Amino acid sequence: MKPADKLCILMFDEMSLKADITYNERKNLVIGVVNNGRETKPKFADHAQVATKGPELALQIKTIIENLQETGSNVVATVCDRGTNNRNALSFLLNETSVHMLRNGQKDREDTKLIIINDKKIVPLYDHPHLLKAIRNNLLEKN
Repeated sequence: MKPADKLCILMFDEMSLKADITYNERKNLVIGVVNNGRETKPKFADHAQVATKGPELALQIKTIIENLQETGSNVVATVCDRGTNNRNALSFLLNETSVHMLRNGQKDREDTKLIIINDKKIVPLYDHPHLLKAIRNNLLEKN
């Protein structure tokens, strides 16, 4: 496979779900409660990223990127809207990268807005339709 064929972007967003609880007898599993892949919480899952705070979402993003890298994929960017949890998660990953670089004496001004996972630089981006909508809303609300 050509290197260009391995390039990818990780896109993530929160999604509303209909709150519903069901029991799968075959798997002996309750479906419809919060499950982040590591633990199940006794709360209705009414969003695909329900109650996912910044640090927890950051860990999920990092895990997904590491798994993609293990397959040979080259994640070059992330794309999301400017939701509070998304911004907090990206800020957490940027700070983690900054601390790692400072500890290793690698601090470089151009890398301050990059996420680095397994020595691969990843650019965090916000999707432009949401940015345009936010600008429009600010102009309407704040003149």
